[in-house]
Amino acid sequence: MRVVDAAERPPRKCAVTGREQGPFVDFLTQIDPGSPAIPNNLYLRAAVVEEAAKQLGMVPKSEVDTLADQLAKVTADLDDLRGVHELSTELETLTSKINERSAA
Repeated sequence: MRVVDAAERPPRKCAVTGREQGPFVDFLTQIDPGSPAIPNNLYLRAAVVEEAAKQLGMVPKSEVDTLADQLAKVTADLDDLRGVHELSTELETLTSKINERSAA
């Protein structure tokens, strides 16, 4: 199975919609291999496969990619906040030491 921009072998269209515009999932198999005179390769438009996957509760790759990007940003922001917190803690420690020395 592979994703292709165009159906390369007959019937060169989606088995569900009949559309000739891709991208397609090429199943690399023939629907009726008993008829070699008229090859009937199995292609489904990627949009059809994606819709079927949604019906099964799967999340489209584009949504996963978006969530991964958001997670990376939040993780970077959290790392920045941890750095600020560490600096703040260090500053507080140094301030306490200065105050202790001044009081002595």
